[in-house]
Amino acid sequence: IFKRTRSVFGGHVNEMKGLNWNAGTGGARRGCAGILPRFPRVLREVSKVSRNDDVSWDPEGLFKNQSKMPLFVDSQKSDGEPQGTSSALPPLEASFLRKHPIRPLRGEGTLSDLKRFKSMLADRYMPVDIDRANVTILHIDPPILLVDEVFTPHECDDIITKLAATGRMRASTIGAGNLYGSSVSSNNRRTSSSVLINDEMMAEFPAIKAYAETLQQRAFELLQGETLGSWGRPGHAMLHRQWAFEGMQAAVYKKGQHFLEHEDAFPSTLADENRFQRHATVLLYLDTVETGGETTFSHLGVSVKPRAGSVLLFFPAFADGQADHRTLHVAQEAVDEKWVVQQWVARGFNSTLAAHAAEQSVAEARRASLLGRKALKKKKLGQKRGAGFG
Repeated sequence: IFKRTRSVFGGHVNEMKGLNWNAGTGGARRGCAGILPRFPRVLREVSKVSRNDDVSWDPEGLFKNQSKMPLFVDSQKSDGEPQGTSSALPPLEASFLRKHPIRPLRGEGTLSDLKRFKSMLADRYMPVDIDRANVTILHIDPPILLVDEVFTPHECDDIITKLAATGRMRASTIGAGNLYGSSVSSNNRRTSSSVLINDEMMAEFPAIKAYAETLQQRAFELLQGETLGSWGRPGHAMLHRQWAFEGMQAAVYKKGQHFLEHEDAFPSTLADENRFQRHATVLLYLDTVETGGETTFSHLGVSVKPRAGSVLLFFPAFADGQADHRTLHVAQEAVDEKWVVQQWVARGFNSTLAAHAAEQSVAEARRASLLGRKALKKKKLGQKRGAGFG
């Protein structure tokens, strides 16, 4: 039921390793054929009422105090290759890895593996509709998925043209992602140009608004948003336990530009200030890049080459809001121009991240207890029925 695609593993990977699942047909489909359907507009506003923080890093996840011991060293550089943009990383804490071991994609799998993977996504992160023919699994834990053909190449070209025509692309900043705060000035850790696609911009550029809403709609369907409960307005503050799309960003990387190692989740102190945490990253590639510009997960040995219309999906935080530090990643130095759209899915809470995590743990324990009782009842019922066929 699994399909293995191109596989090269290592510290600087230029190919992908993945599985393509289609449980509905009882087998794997070749390639990533199939375009996400144009979903009915079900996304709507519902207005219902660790790691040590002494590790100094930018609120968007950039480490400022770096360990002298690198995780990967790419000392061999050939002519014409992009220069490495990885820097020395502080290692993941042993206690964190004991609790959350890294599990790459290996070997063949079964339908039961697929069920366990879907259950892990729903329980520990967010539910995902992985039965689509165009969903490829790149890594098991933490989960990393690639969704092909979310937009057509023609649509991607049109988005790039319209974004460039706005004249609003500015040097990227490194900031908190706070809905109300300001970002610090850019530096050599993030050298792209970007724009925030907020209400004001969408009012001025209706075509961009249409594309933004389409991306959010398709992400909502992929993440099975209707099963998650209350959703707030995109780009606006959310209520306790309410989900929302953060303000969307578009970025362009010219030759030589990059975004060094960073996490998308907030450290606990900043999450407490914002009263929300990022739970999913939806990264849309707008062009196919032949050389440079890969998205590399530094602790995992996984690297993804941009392909026009594809979405890279991963989860910066666990369901309880605690950051998953294994998802540290880097936008490798561009050789060919690269355009992306970044969409984060966040969830609000009304006290502190620690209190929210405790609340989630209690809810999960109750859910596990209920499922256990149901399983026991089902087992007893089966035994009782079996006793009648002596």
